[in-house]
Amino acid sequence: MIRSILIGLGLSLSLGAAAMPPPPPSPEMRAAHLARALSLSEAQYDDVLTLLQAQAAEDHSRHCRDQSARQARRDETDAQIASLLSTEQQSRFVQLQQQRPAPPPGRGPCGPRPSATGATS
Repeated sequence: MIRSILIGLGLSLSLGAAAMPPPPPSPEMRAAHLARALSLSEAQYDDVLTLLQAQAAEDHSRHCRDQSARQARRDETDAQIASLLSTEQQSRFVQLQQQRPAPPPGRGPCGPRPSATGATS
């Protein structure tokens, strides 16, 4: 009996963990990805990394408060990154942005959106 309960508990915990989206990539991982995809120079990489680290610090300080402000900051960072790139790199950067996965519907980094009554769904 206890064994069945433990197995059921283990399965439910593993299913819950599998359903959670992975955390966003770190600024270093994002900068490394852009460096490979866009053939960034060392100077461009350093500038992109600085911008992404600043964005991550600001996003972390806002955490769950204002998703629209986080998106505006991300758009601003994307524009700043684009300004560092050559014309060819900018074209590829736009393609990468279009391939960027969207967050799951109704969920953000802080879980489900509150319902109209204030309870979570």
